[in-house]
Amino acid sequence: LALQIKGSTSHYDAVVSGTTSGTLTAGLNTGVPCIFGVLTCDTMDQALDRCGGKVGNKGGEAALTAIETANLIRDMDIATPPALLVDQDILSSMHAAGDQDK
Repeated sequence: LALQIKGSTSHYDAVVSGTTSGTLTAGLNTGVPCIFGVLTCDTMDQALDRCGGKVGNKGGEAALTAIETANLIRDMDIATPPALLVDQDILSSMHAAGDQDK
């Protein structure tokens, strides 16, 4: 779980892009589901709204999703989740799209 609040520099974009790409890659390379629980907000008010405020608790929702996914895998009696099969051209284009945003 993480929170990134946008500042006045491009660092925000690099961190968000890297976090998104890293989470995707970790899941694809290991076959283990990775829950993306990262809030990307423009202001502290937006962050507070998403951390138990007006919009709910997005961190709690992500944590619950991770627990439910782990329980599902356990209940399916899978020692190691099967690796995800992803077209490498699609993955490359996703990375390329992220690089263009920098």
